[in-house]
Amino acid sequence: MYKRQACDISTGVDSNSGQVDLNAIKANYTIAMGYPKIGSLIEPGKSFSGLITSVDIGFPKKIKELNGTKWKIVTDKYIKKTLKPLKRDTHKYKQGKVLILAGSDGMTGAAYLSTMGALRSGCGITKTFAPASLKNIYEKKITEGMTIACNDKDLGYFTTRNYSQITEHIDWADAVLIGPGLGTNSETVKLLKMLYRSINKPMVIDADGFSAFYKDRALIKRLKSKCVLTPHAGELSNLLNVPSEVIKKDLIRSIEKITQSGVGVLVAKGAPSLISNGKYGFINSTGNPGLATAGSGDILSGIITSFIAQGYKLIEATVISCYIHGYAADIKSKEISERGIIASDLLVDIGKKLADYERINGNTKETISILHDAYKEAIFSDEYFMRAMEASIFISYIVTQTKKMKIETPRLELESDKLHIVALAVQGRIDSITSRIPQTNSNIELKEFLDRIKKLRVRTNG
Repeated sequence: MYKRQACDISTGVDSNSGQVDLNAIKANYTIAMGYPKIGSLIEPGKSFSGLITSVDIGFPKKIKELNGTKWKIVTDKYIKKTLKPLKRDTHKYKQGKVLILAGSDGMTGAAYLSTMGALRSGCGITKTFAPASLKNIYEKKITEGMTIACNDKDLGYFTTRNYSQITEHIDWADAVLIGPGLGTNSETVKLLKMLYRSINKPMVIDADGFSAFYKDRALIKRLKSKCVLTPHAGELSNLLNVPSEVIKKDLIRSIEKITQSGVGVLVAKGAPSLISNGKYGFINSTGNPGLATAGSGDILSGIITSFIAQGYKLIEATVISCYIHGYAADIKSKEISERGIIASDLLVDIGKKLADYERINGNTKETISILHDAYKEAIFSDEYFMRAMEASIFISYIVTQTKKMKIETPRLELESDKLHIVALAVQGRIDSITSRIPQTNSNIELKEFLDRIKKLRVRTNG
C-alpha cells in the first residue's frame, strides 16, 4: 500500500489552527522539523498528519527564550513526575475539601457526576449544595458526599436568597466548583455574580457557571481568586463574543485572549483539549470521541477541583485531570465502544488509572518504614525468618520494576540488600556474604549495617 509522508506538516494543514484546506494531503507519516506543529496535533489537522516524528535540525537554544506561550504535549511521563504518593497518615480532611454548587431541576445528574468525579480522584470530602425541593434526589445519588439544602421555594434552582448560606461554607473549603447543571435563570445568574466577587478560594468554573460573564465580560478580571475555566467551543465563543468559526480558525489566539487577563488556567475542551495559563500550554494526548456525551465535562470539572483541593497548582491539577479523564475514556471505549460510552462509565476507570501512578510513585521512605519492623524483629528470632525473606523478595521486586521503567531507586536497593543480610543472619550464614560487598564508598552504610547485625547476633546467641 502506498504511504504518504509529509515534511514538517501536511500540505493544506494550517500549522497554527489545525484547519485543513479542501485539497489537503492526508499523510501516513509526518517528519516534523525540530518540534511538531500545533496544527498537526489538534483536529482536524491531527487526522491528516499520521504518525509524527521530530528530527533535530539544529534550532538554536535561544528558541526557549522566545516570547509567547510555550506549548508541549502531555505525556504519561509528565503525570508520573507530577503526581505525588498519598501519605500513610493522611485522613479525609487532609485529602482536600471540595465545595460544589451544581444542579437544578432536570439537571441533578450534573451535581452527582461532578461530585463523584471529585471523590473518585482522591479528595477526602465533598459538600454539594442542593435546591431544597430536589434534596431527596441529591441524597439518594450522592451517598459518599454531604449535601446542603438551600431554600428554593420549590423553584428547583438557586437564587440570590441562597447567597449567605453558600458563603458560610467557603472558609471550610480548599477548592470550589461552580457551574455544572445550574441552569441560566436570571436569579441564578445574579447569584453567580455575587459569589464571584466574594469567593477567595481557588475555583473551577464550568458550564452554566459561565453565564454570569456573557453580559459582563469584565467580571472575569474582577474575580477575587485565581480559577480554572473549562469551556467547550460554544462556551468559549460566548465568553469572547465571537462566532465559533472564528474561534476554530485561531484557537490558540482565542485561548491567549483569556489567559492574558490573568484569570488562572483555561481548558479549551475539544479534540484534543488544550490547557494554558498564559505562560505554558499543554496539548492533551488522551481521549476519544466517546467523551462527546452529556456529563463527561461535569466529571472533568470535579476531578480538577479535587486535585486543586489536594494541594496541586492550578495548572498541574488541570493537566493531570484532563489526561486521566481522557485515559479513562480510552480504556472504556475498548470495553464498550466509543459510541456506547456514557459519562458514569468513566468513574471507576478514573480510579483504576490512578492506581498506576500509586504503584510507580510509591513513597520510598514510607515503604522502607513499613518493612523496617520485619527485619528488626528477624534479627532476634528465627520465627521471623520468613517475614524478612518475604519483605526482601517484595522490595527486590519493586527495585526490578522501577529499573524497567528507568526510575532510579538507590535507597530501595540498599534496603533490599539489608533485608538479604538479615535473612542470612537468621540462618547463621552471615559470614558467607562479607566477601560479596565491593570495597566502594557507596557501600559504607551497608558494611556498617552488616557489622551491627553481627554484634546483635552474638549478643542474642549469648
